[in-house]
Amino acid sequence: KLDVAVYYAAVGDFMLPHLLGRPVSLVRCPSGRPQDCFFQRHRFMGMPAGVESFETQTSDEEDRTYLTIADARGYLALAQFGVVEFHTWGCLVRRLERPDRVVLDLDPGEGVGWRETVEAAVHVRGELAARGLVGFAKTTGGKGVHVVVPVTPRLDWKATHRAASALAAGIAAGAPEVFTTVMGAANRRRRIFIDFHRNARSATAVAPYSLRARNNLPASAPLAWEDLEKVDAPEDFNYASLPGLVAASGDPWADIGNFARDLPRV
Repeated sequence: KLDVAVYYAAVGDFMLPHLLGRPVSLVRCPSGRPQDCFFQRHRFMGMPAGVESFETQTSDEEDRTYLTIADARGYLALAQFGVVEFHTWGCLVRRLERPDRVVLDLDPGEGVGWRETVEAAVHVRGELAARGLVGFAKTTGGKGVHVVVPVTPRLDWKATHRAASALAAGIAAGAPEVFTTVMGAANRRRRIFIDFHRNARSATAVAPYSLRARNNLPASAPLAWEDLEKVDAPEDFNYASLPGLVAASGDPWADIGNFARDLPRV
């Protein structure tokens, strides 16, 4: 538990710009044992100062209360509260209906190795560039890679989800032996599933620099593309290694917002 709080204090300067002011969901592990972890997206008893809640309606017009982190104090307090994972929406609370980040989650199926997943991510980056978009890469803390696309916040969630779906479909159609956009294990044997569903309203993706509640506390590590290509195994990035790496080289996503482009409408 102590490791987690120390880790988040060390990476806070790099992580907070990607976290503050966005709706968040949390994975809390109060005992430190994975079987006791639970997902928390609504307000809770004893919520620390600096963690705020806001109300919005679901698509079924039900009122819901979600969480957001207002400042570093709230962020550090959550780490003390047993929060291990931070997951964010692709928007800011103050522009709740206009997403500014699109996530293409490259999820390798059975029989796909890490090296192939990296090559696929590089291919996706090129396909995005051909469409006038800029992709940023991070490990997920698992076997996959997230390619995150900063976008100008002009489309609503439905239009953004449709556009992300069209992007994924276009990329998969160009390399059907590598990619699929169809859910289900059978469809992705030896292929990579491009999961675009994280771009629906209230869906989340693991935040940059977040730990994962798994053995050895792997981290979701933002990387420069040339560094991604040198990574031997994604679990090399964890609570012990990542603070030193990012302190030495800085956040490769520091200026991600400057690369926001219009998402092609469908």
